[in-house]
Amino acid sequence: MDKNEAQILYIEDYPVVQTMYVDALRSHGFTLDVASDGKQALEMVHTKAYDIILLDLLLPQVTGMEFLREFRVKRYSGMIVILSDFDDPSTVAETKKLGVTNYWIKVDNTPHLLAQRLEALMNGIDADTQTKTQA
Repeated sequence: MDKNEAQILYIEDYPVVQTMYVDALRSHGFTLDVASDGKQALEMVHTKAYDIILLDLLLPQVTGMEFLREFRVKRYSGMIVILSDFDDPSTVAETKKLGVTNYWIKVDNTPHLLAQRLEALMNGIDADTQTKTQA
């Protein structure tokens, strides 16, 4: 998956954090849409298919967990990556039950490190697709 063509949605309500990560991702060549709350994000995934969704959990109006549950019930497409500072073990376990395989803690991911991890994740998606195609 080419990072320039990937459809990415970043959901973050805190303006300073949002700006830091969006600026870093864009400077690394990513194109992304941004939602500031879970309600807006649900409206966006209803009208557009995303390859990757970077989801904060502590959101206004519709929480990240509520977004995730609704996302799964409606069977929207896209890989969810949790990007949050909320690391309660029961919440992490619940997200895994809902199909999340990437739960990244913000304080462990500077904006530039996030861009590198996201690129590696996308390369892994490509490798999985090529392996399945060749099988």
